[in-house]
Amino acid sequence: MAQDKHDLDPTEAPRGEAPAPSARRWGPARWALAASLCLNLLFIGAAAGLALRLHGHPHDQAAPAGFDRFTLRRVMRMMPEDERARAHELMRAHRDELRAARDRRDAARAQLARALAAEPFSADALRAALRAAREAERSMRDVADDAFVAFAATLSPEARRRIAEELRRPPPHSGPRPRADRE
Repeated sequence: MAQDKHDLDPTEAPRGEAPAPSARRWGPARWALAASLCLNLLFIGAAAGLALRLHGHPHDQAAPAGFDRFTLRRVMRMMPEDERARAHELMRAHRDELRAARDRRDAARAQLARALAAEPFSADALRAALRAAREAERSMRDVADDAFVAFAATLSPEARRRIAEELRRPPPHSGPRPRADRE
């Protein structure tokens, strides 16, 4: 007895025809492909998260050691207008040096990204790029530290005390606080 085309089992295709897409089974190769894709996404996400955690947002400004951008803003807002104007003058005096240091940091980050994405991958090239990025970041912070020292030298003892109090306040965080034993 001849069967109607609609009565066929979807996993059984007539000779010469592939089974319907919904009836295809996931073989070992497809599971391996899916697992590989998941692992790649995991590693890319981890690398991106690490880069953001280590280097922050690309538009972050240089801040002296011990300061984060929120504390620096709080300190600047609490200063009397004449001290704030003096701080801005000192930053303008160091602007070219800060800009050059920031450009070196940005170039080092770009090299880091190239080393991370390079094919074939080279662990040695990535280590060198990480070292260069760390040194560029340190150089930029050194310039910011020098500007801050020059500014602090012009402050009254009371103004320095107020800034010290601000440094003791914890910065706002969206994530877990760093543990003291990890330094």
